[in-house]
Amino acid sequence: RTAMNLLKDYNGAIQSDGYDVYEHFDGLEGKTMLGCWAHARRKFVEAMGENEKLASEALVYIGDFYHVETLAKEAEMSPDERMALRKEKAYPQIRKFEEWIEAKSPDTTEGSLIRKAMEYAYVRLPKLSMYVNNGDWLIDNNLVENAIRPLALGRKNYLFCGNDASAIRASMMYSFIATCKANDVDPRSWFEDV
Repeated sequence: RTAMNLLKDYNGAIQSDGYDVYEHFDGLEGKTMLGCWAHARRKFVEAMGENEKLASEALVYIGDFYHVETLAKEAEMSPDERMALRKEKAYPQIRKFEEWIEAKSPDTTEGSLIRKAMEYAYVRLPKLSMYVNNGDWLIDNNLVENAIRPLALGRKNYLFCGNDASAIRASMMYSFIATCKANDVDPRSWFEDV
């Protein structure tokens, strides 16, 4: 409910890992839902021990998508140039990946890690491929994941301090610090000012 309240008036792209709460925004005016290739990739990495051949094949496809991002970054492309490169190079590979899943999935065992990885990616392909349509959008939400990792770890650690109010304050502090860093603001100066 918190995500719903925070994002109800928001217009723009919302990138997530496939968490069910965000499905409520699907199709709403002013909101574009994006998937995260890092989360899809992680499912195939988890399946490596079970089916190395198919997991490796999937990871090659996903690696191709990230290679396009590397090319765009190294060439210091504008958002429009990045979008054009994605449509030319990444999107055809995404379609081939979709065809690969359709061809290989029936040969996998129901409930296996590789089948789950394929289903996760296949169901989310429309959102996973959405990033190609805008050069400002990212292929994954790793920047956000990395920024909130200290918040999540701190919140977990503070669960055992015996004081819920302290845990809430600490979580808020981590959030403020991550927001400052994301906006190139010195956290200490910001706290002193506020």
